[in-house]
Amino acid sequence: GLPVLQNPDLLLTNPQAAAEAFAIYWDDRDIHLMAERSDWAAVRAAVFGLPEAAGIAKLQRVAAYLLPKVRQ
Repeated sequence: GLPVLQNPDLLLTNPQAAAEAFAIYWDDRDIHLMAERSDWAAVRAAVFGLPEAAGIAKLQRVAAYLLPKVRQ
């Protein structure tokens, strides 16, 4: 119910709304399927635009850290 399209900065101060926006964005673009395949280049391209080697490497490090914790 927040007017985030008119004022996206509202997401910076409302963690619940930010999480919901994140989930909607990922779901609408099937980014979760890319992440499940560990296709970090596709994830980065879907989120940030064209892939960049450093950004892909960072996503791979984050995934390597988080995925074992999520699967517990």
